Amino acid sequence: MSVNDTDGYIRAEIEWIKVPLGESKPFLGICLGAQMLARHLGATVAFHPEGKAEVGYYPIRITPAGRSVMETWPEVVYQWHREGFDLPSGAELLAEGEIFKVQAFRYGRAAYGIQFHAEVTHAMMCRWTTRGGERLALPGAKPRDQHFVDRPVYDLAIRTWLRDFLDRWCALDRDGIAPVVTV
Repeated sequence: MSVNDTDGYIRAEIEWIKVPLGESKPFLGICLGAQMLARHLGATVAFHPEGKAEVGYYPIRITPAGRSVMETWPEVVYQWHREGFDLPSGAELLAEGEIFKVQAFRYGRAAYGIQFHAEVTHAMMCRWTTRGGERLALPGAKPRDQHFVDRPVYDLAIRTWLRDFLDRWCALDRDGIAPVVTV
């Protein structure tokens, strides 16, 4: 799926994002969900100009705004995408990468877009690298075996960050704001 698809489902999902944003509800978009949030906010979502993809583990850099949200972030995260997006107007850049600059952003107090997959499980990785094996041939993609070599190296830091981030994000609910997640 791509936010650039003309499919009615994608268009309806992007349009729906105005509901949680308009009600100041916590919103979390992961990968496609982050791209939908960015598009809804007016940003361009596109393929890399050199056709590169992020498929596998890649380093990210945390911005000062990102450190203000979470002090500890993983240095390397799991990616599975070939499209990236510009930072939406009015959003704060939290993390950036080399191939696709925008890796995480916040819009307002409670809306977050995360381009990487902190939620990936071993089973998901097996399925994606098998059923989506053609992506492993894209420029910039890591070979399948490298995904599984890197997983035990980086997984603990990613899972720790995810737990802490979700605890912080869900705490927004204590203010009477219910979280919304789009993947």
